[in-house]
Parts: sequence; C-alpha cells; structure tokens
Amino acid sequence: MTVPLNKLFPVLVLLAAPVLAENLIVRSGGQLICRTNLTVSSGKITLEDGASMVIDAAAVNCRDFQLDSTASLAATGTLGVSGFWINDSGFVKSTALEMPKAVSSLSQTNQAIGFGDTDNDGISDRGEGSFDANANGVADFIDPAQAAPTAHIPVDWLVQMGLPTDHSQDHADADSDGTSNWSEYHAMTEPFDPDSVLAITEFAWNSPSTGAVAVTWSSVDGRCYELQYGTNLTAAGFSTAASGLVGEDGTTTVSLPEASDRQGFYRIRVLP
Repeated sequence: MTVPLNKLFPVLVLLAAPVLAENLIVRSGGQLICRTNLTVSSGKITLEDGASMVIDAAAVNCRDFQLDSTASLAATGTLGVSGFWINDSGFVKSTALEMPKAVSSLSQTNQAIGFGDTDNDGISDRGEGSFDANANGVADFIDPAQAAPTAHIPVDWLVQMGLPTDHSQDHADADSDGTSNWSEYHAMTEPFDPDSVLAITEFAWNSPSTGAVAVTWSSVDGRCYELQYGTNLTAAGFSTAASGLVGEDGTTTVSLPEASDRQGFYRIRVLP
C-alpha cells in the first residue's frame, strides 16, 4: 500500500497491514485509525494541529513520530519509534500503550511549551531522553522511577554542537561559564559561548517607597522559568517567588513585591 506524501485523510481506517517508505502526514481535521499494524520504515508520522490518530490494539513502527500542539493520540498496543519522539501536544502515555526503550527523546527544535512529560515525573521528555540511568530496562522519559535529571544528552544535539557523542563531556563545561553542557542543553543555551548562559543579569527596585523589585535574567523565547528567593545559599533555604514565567528572546523581566527579609538571594531555574 502506498500513501502519497501530504495526502489529506478525512477518516482513514487501516484494516490491512501496510508498510510505507515515505512520510505519513495526517492534516488538520483528518483521523487515522490503525486496527492493524503499520510500519513507516524510513519516514516520519506527523499529526498536524487538529488531526487525530487511534492505535487500536495494533503495532505502529516508524523512524520519527510528531504530535503537533492540538493533535490527539489515543493508543493501545505498541508505538515503536527508532528516531525522535516529538511531543508538542503534552500527550501522556497510558499504561495500555507500550513504547519500547529504543524511542529517543524530543528533538531540540521543539519549543519549551511543547516539551511534554510522558511519565509525569516533573522532568521533561527532552530533559530525560531515551537512556536508562537506573538500569531497570525502561527508557528514562517513560520511567517515573527515574525522576532525577541524570540522563545523557541526546546524540543529535551533541553532533549539532560539536561535542563528543560518547557522552564523556555531557557534564563538563565546554565554555567555562560555570554551567555544564547538560545544563546548557536543558536551558537551550550555547555550550561554546560563555555569554550564552542562564543567569540573573539585573536587579532593581521599581519603587523604593512600595518595595517592589524587578528581576531580569537571560532567557530563551518560549522557555518556562521559576524565580526563587532564599535567605541563605543552601537548597533548603530557597522557596518559589514566581513560577510559570514564559521567557522572551534575550532577556525577561518580572516585577514582584520585595521579600519580607531584605537580606537574601534570588535565583532562576528552568522548569521541565
């Protein structure tokens, strides 16, 4: 069975077992229902905004799989992806769907608002990747038992940035800016540019009479941040001052009431 690239499907129900070599795209308003196995051997399955797909107790295998922001996927059976699992929709895997360990993490081309958290452990799929840090046979991004961000950096990002692909430098600091390569990957900053780093760049009192303050930090468009305040530099000394802060390109500034204890510290962190 051959399905032309970019064909629009109103509703297509697969009852035979097709093997496709090309990309398979379901356009907005279209629905693809798989009641038998589907293999897109060398291409990508894309569900565009407004499209939907149902995997009904079947096995779907492809190189890459992409869910755009308003696409929907309902699935039981197996979804095997040998390349990239690109989840812009916030889709969360159900227990009725098996996703083998070979599935890779999100491509770095995704924006922060679409990172997704398939195993709902508070760390984005992109941050965890397909590695198995706790050696339990389950890829980190679908393993809620692996909730610490210790996974390796995906190879595609290492190649793009010119870093070793054997993960030997994942936690090194290539540009000596005080931030590891893994943290640069997670923050979407440049690992060889010491000026590209997540940091607070300015602090000012907007109105000394009212105590309002403004905090500015280096940011990436669309990435989500949390500003914290603490009276000492221990981890336990910090609490959330403002969260869910969507970054702008270059820098982002937030205004908030001054803390009750004026002797303290602000810090910024990237949210999953």
